[in-house]
Amino acid sequence: MQTIKNHPLDKKSLTASAPAVSILMPFEPHMTSKETVAARMRKAIGLIGNELRIRYHYRTSDLILAKLKKVITELDYNKLKKSVAIYVSSLVERVIYMDIPLNEKISIGEYFDIREIIRAKKDSREILILKLDGHHTTILRYDGRSVCTMNKNTAVDIASFEKGLPEKVGNFWDANDIRGVHLDNFLRSADKSLRQLLKDYPLPVFLMGSPRLAEHFMALTSCSKNIVKIVHGDHPDISPKEVLEILAPHLMEWQSIRMRDLLNQIEDAADFNKLGVGIREVWKQAGHHNARLLIVEEHFVPAIILPNSRIDERFAEGTVARNAVDETIEMVLAAGGDVEIVPDGKLAGYHHIALIGRHAIK
Repeated sequence: MQTIKNHPLDKKSLTASAPAVSILMPFEPHMTSKETVAARMRKAIGLIGNELRIRYHYRTSDLILAKLKKVITELDYNKLKKSVAIYVSSLVERVIYMDIPLNEKISIGEYFDIREIIRAKKDSREILILKLDGHHTTILRYDGRSVCTMNKNTAVDIASFEKGLPEKVGNFWDANDIRGVHLDNFLRSADKSLRQLLKDYPLPVFLMGSPRLAEHFMALTSCSKNIVKIVHGDHPDISPKEVLEILAPHLMEWQSIRMRDLLNQIEDAADFNKLGVGIREVWKQAGHHNARLLIVEEHFVPAIILPNSRIDERFAEGTVARNAVDETIEMVLAAGGDVEIVPDGKLAGYHHIALIGRHAIK
């Protein structure tokens, strides 16, 4: 469990201000027993209780602890979610069940910071790897720990492409034409396999192969926007472990790889009319539960109050948002979407905030 994070407090808050307590916790009741989750929660309450009694009047501490215990007792273990965020203050009780994996984190302060959820996300460095050589095309998946083979086509499969050969000219074949058709069809088969896997594993793709093969594949692939890195080299018959050793130096550039992948996803969403940009459109789509992924610059806070926003009545509504971006983040996470925060300026062309919808934006 991470050390409790304390938001800055003024002198008055040490005795008078009711604290805002948040618990971010892995959940997964289908993978972890209810008793295990409950034990983690009891441990968190113990840590919070100790901290509250040091910093606040005992009546305030007892009130918050009582509310916290009530909320935890009422957790819904039928929700098959990966994590849970619990927010409690004297005026707010809020639970958000999410489909994103989180590290455990506790915060106590004057206000809730919903962006702590994004900062607590587990660092998931997952990629797909398409490896090309003269005899095979292999697709592998790296899950952040190890590499496993997902799909493999061998040179034997080329025989199945005979029907794609060019017609004879007289009694002769042109050898270059034959080799070209073999190669095109074989690489198109790899592209089809990659496209199918990307439906289940929408991850950035590393392409491994000789410069000639990589260039040829990039000229015909339908997955070019998913490919974030090309690693040149001919590596036939190497093990998944050896593949990871070759890619290790490139994975050190993860932040730039992640940023390129996010921008590629934005461009792809625009092609399919699934992209919303600017706070007004993004907030609207989030309110309609049409958000697969929200991407926002780290310090972007719009200086507007949106129509029908709950910000002014956040305590009555139980929201933990302090501005329109926070409210949008809360809506996206509560509806099962994901959120990524990127450095300032990276989304300047998209008014600093972009949303990729689950379906077309009308």
